[in-house]
Amino acid sequence: ERRARRKRQRLQRTRMNSAALGLAFDYIVVGSGASGGVLAAALAAKGPTLLVERGPNNTAYPQSAVPQGWPQIAVIAAEAQRAHDSGMWTLVPAVLGGGSALNGAVCWRGEVAAFEALGFSSSETAAAFEAIEAAPCAQPAATT
Repeated sequence: ERRARRKRQRLQRTRMNSAALGLAFDYIVVGSGASGGVLAAALAAKGPTLLVERGPNNTAYPQSAVPQGWPQIAVIAAEAQRAHDSGMWTLVPAVLGGGSALNGAVCWRGEVAAFEALGFSSSETAAAFEAIEAAPCAQPAATT
């Protein structure tokens, strides 16, 4: 409830500021997480689109460009929030890209025993981690 109210307030401020500047948008997307950025790009092809993100552009945090940088993002650009239904805590980064900025964490291998308890063999678990590490966790190419 409180989070939804804050989003409505931010949207209202955005509308007021846009009107004061003489700006008009056909679409307003709130949040640039995994789907927000993609949605905003698709809508921008159809008309003027505003993407509202509570955090700065991710270039303010160069750590978000490499898998090893996620711990710093978690400390400097994220806030802890508790899920209403489960009571579990999660980190919500206030940076362009939202939770996607923390995806470097997938490069950690989990405890094999946890996967075995779910019915996966150690060889299946190792193969899955190797596939993940080969693509999303690969080091970015060096720029010259």
